[in-house]
Amino acid sequence: MPKSCAGTSTPPPKSPFAPLSADRSTFSEFVHAFEVSIDPAPKLDPSIAPSFTAKQGQYLAFIYSYTKIHRQAPAESDLERYFQVSRPQFTI
Repeated sequence: MPKSCAGTSTPPPKSPFAPLSADRSTFSEFVHAFEVSIDPAPKLDPSIAPSFTAKQGQYLAFIYSYTKIHRQAPAESDLERYFQVSRPQFTI
């Protein structure tokens, strides 16, 4: 156990990967640590045209939502799987 400056022992910090006990407050803390909320997009002014196409907007929305949920950007393979597309094939 780590020692404090006064020489008394202090308990180690709680690990987020420690096994859960039957204590409901610990379980509640664990569950709330993984809650995700996705706010609705603000309403757009219909008189202003977007600076991207509808398909580009779908890609941007997917990347935004995926990043909010997974806390990292999607891989190319995630985009390919979701939109059911494949990479362009080039032959030289």
